[in-house]
Amino acid sequence: MSLASFIVYSLWKLRNEPDPKGIRREMYVAVKFALPLALLWFIFSLVDPGDVETEGKINWIFIISLAFLNVFTLTVYRNIKVSNQYSLSNLADNKKQKTASDEFQVVLKSELGTNLFKSHLVNELSIENFYFWKEALDWRASFDKVSKHRRENRFLYLYDMFLDDASAPLLVNLEDKIYAELRKTAKKEVELNKHTLDDAINTMYILLEFDSFPRFRDSDLYEQFSLSSNGDNDFEMSL
Repeated sequence: MSLASFIVYSLWKLRNEPDPKGIRREMYVAVKFALPLALLWFIFSLVDPGDVETEGKINWIFIISLAFLNVFTLTVYRNIKVSNQYSLSNLADNKKQKTASDEFQVVLKSELGTNLFKSHLVNELSIENFYFWKEALDWRASFDKVSKHRRENRFLYLYDMFLDDASAPLLVNLEDKIYAELRKTAKKEVELNKHTLDDAINTMYILLEFDSFPRFRDSDLYEQFSLSSNGDNDFEMSL
């Protein structure tokens, strides 16, 4: 009885808390069934202090235990069912996200798709993200293939054009700590290396894929790309 009272009190205190997996409801169902059965057992114990049980005609504890086992099984089954539904929902979301990521790669691998995506970025005033991302990727890829003087000069060009948060004409949106680290590198307080721009490159890619690309997918430009990919539209566009 004290355990049941504790559970009821806990449910009452948690009644307004979020319960995405329905655990609180399952506890409520268990208490709803178990509490009357426990009360029934208590009453039978008072009415029949053990004579009927002693004679072997009936065992109240066995009956109550069996009933509680059924309720417990139902509760566990419901929790497993809810958990499976939750897992399937997550799987569907992951599949949808993977599909969007695949579509983004398809667009980037297509000259027409890339040009249409760049047009979209121009329309939403964020083309600098794409330009910096491509330039930075090229800089990193050629880091070991060019002279130290050349890669330093190109880094300073990228910094002055995209990364100097005080004066860059095409400033990209980065975290303050990334700006600070790049500023130290530009001032030669930190040595330039192949991975200097990694954080900036990753940030730009995330912005392009998860911020700009979903809006591009909802635009007429993406529909134009889809029609062209299916052979219904054949033209080239350059920016």
